[in-house]
Amino acid sequence: MNFLEKYALSCGLKATKPYLRDAYYPILYENFIVIDTSFSDVQFKYDHWQKVIGILSQLLNESGIYVLQIGNPDDPQLQGVHRINGTANYNQTSFVIKKSSLVISSNSFGLHVASAANTPSISLVKSKEHSAFYPFWEGNSDLLYGEKDKIFNNKLINTIKPESVAQKIAEKLNLNLHFPFETVFIGEKYRDGVEFVESVPDQSVNLSSLGTKTIIYRMDLLFSEKYLLEQLHQGKCTIVTNKRINLKIIEEF
Repeated sequence: MNFLEKYALSCGLKATKPYLRDAYYPILYENFIVIDTSFSDVQFKYDHWQKVIGILSQLLNESGIYVLQIGNPDDPQLQGVHRINGTANYNQTSFVIKKSSLVISSNSFGLHVASAANTPSISLVKSKEHSAFYPFWEGNSDLLYGEKDKIFNNKLINTIKPESVAQKIAEKLNLNLHFPFETVFIGEKYRDGVEFVESVPDQSVNLSSLGTKTIIYRMDLLFSEKYLLEQLHQGKCTIVTNKRINLKIIEEF
């Protein structure tokens, strides 16, 4: 039973479609989709939106489809999208959603507005056991479920593979996505916008060539203060060691 049905049953009322008065919001694009990154509980927070955008970006650009990000002002900013977080109120957000071709989100305000407005949507649900939170008016909504991770106990919603979300978006937009890769495992340290690069100190690494600003230097696997010094000249690094390091090297930086 959907949670809305439970509320209605408790109150002795019948749930009907809500009406939300729209307010105009200036939109520069005619053809766009919406990603709502807001969440009511941390367990509904999907951490791989940027990876989804990365998979779809070329296809969407070629198809003339833009991406708008809505949600809370402090939601992580996605790259390659037009962000209106914190600039649109509820009424304006409703206006944007009704103009969009598709809404993608986890359990959030935008998803339920899309459901009531019959705007096509994709709902990310952390597990089938939590399907009571899916949009009540689900006639035009597709659901993707997380799976239980008994080994690493990862957050359920994060087990939904980014390529699965991207593929479902392409299907809803009648686009042909070719992505010949499959996610095998996503560790608990993996987060959008945060890259973890490790190196054994048998060389110094050019950080800019890897597109990262920092590196984890594994001095516990090979101890070399010479290469540590060279690496620190390249940029910031996190040092992992089981031996004492000459503090003069650290003090220099």
